[in-house]
Amino acid sequence: MANVMVYVEVRGGVSTPASRFAVGEARRVASELGATVYALVPLGPAGQDGIEALAAAVGEAGADRILCCCDPALEGPPLDARVGVWVASVAERLRPLLTLLPSGGIGAELGPPLAARTGAAFAPRAALEIVQGARASEAGEQPRPRLLLRRRRPSDGSHRVLDARELERPLVATLHVGSARPAPGQAAVEVEMLSYVGGPPCDLRELECAPDPAAEIDQASGVILVPRGTPQQVIESLRAVAPGGTAVAAADDATLLSLETACPSRLLVIADAAPEALPAAPHTRVALVSDASDATKALGVDTVWRASGAGAVAGVVQALARRGRAKEMR
Repeated sequence: MANVMVYVEVRGGVSTPASRFAVGEARRVASELGATVYALVPLGPAGQDGIEALAAAVGEAGADRILCCCDPALEGPPLDARVGVWVASVAERLRPLLTLLPSGGIGAELGPPLAARTGAAFAPRAALEIVQGARASEAGEQPRPRLLLRRRRPSDGSHRVLDARELERPLVATLHVGSARPAPGQAAVEVEMLSYVGGPPCDLRELECAPDPAAEIDQASGVILVPRGTPQQVIESLRAVAPGGTAVAAADDATLLSLETACPSRLLVIADAAPEALPAAPHTRVALVSDASDATKALGVDTVWRASGAGAVAGVVQALARRGRAKEMR
């Protein structure tokens, strides 16, 4: 039976939403392919209660089995020098058809070295798709579902499709951000504790910790763009009523550059006119309305949202507040 392996990032003792989304995506494709979902949970020193709470959340997200390692060497940011050799050792044991890394900087940090160590193909920011009723690979064999990975090239907007079967080697992929689906798994899931396997001793010291301006958009399942120069208090009021996982940012050059590689599930533009060359991946849901009073209708529609008029932002804030955090965007 094929295996699907998912790296689970833990921050503050809790698995990140992007990691739980990755586990859910693994569960979705594994159910079609008849595969087993293994979740890798590397931790620093942790107590039994903390491990059990993490396991319950990851199990509910869709993992069949959890492989956990608690070691002082794993404490701190998930750098390749710290966790890369251990992840590769688990991959050597499981021989997964697909390894998934959650969105964000962790994919760029761990993905390429893991692919190099395991001889896998690396697919950053991929969308997973199952093709039903695919052709049989051999004469007399029944057609089986096939796993496709779709990648968007931000530079020219083109797409590349990878067929997991035709590649004939494992895949390592990072995912875009998405809204977590209803929990398909069970909290009661088997946890296996593994020993730490590391590379040569590495003296890692954290010199600085600063917010990454692009991280909010990179980790967001939805993005609301407001015009340049929008007062900060207005942006904060919009954040207060926007759904969880939604980033609110001014449509400046840095934000638009971040959107070229980010793949939010929904993109809402509040402006007299949408910014030129507005980047959006094919799966990004956007809406086009002429008035902010129609904001609640726009949240579930697949177009670009424009709201005109000086009071557009305030109108959207009021509309979202009336809607009760706009459940359609979740």
